[in-house]
Amino acid sequence: MCSNDKGGFVPPDANKLVARCPACKAFNSPKNIKCKKCGADMPKKS
Repeated sequence: MCSNDKGGFVPPDANKLVARCPACKAFNSPKNIKCKKCGADMPKKS
């Protein structure tokens, strides 16, 4: 769990939690190599 200088909760970056398919714009896990909806290849994160 992350916190800031004041001790409050800071949620993780949304880009680490979900990835969007470039073909159909569906939300997928960033660990997926293919889209769960349309089967298109997901872009590689660097």
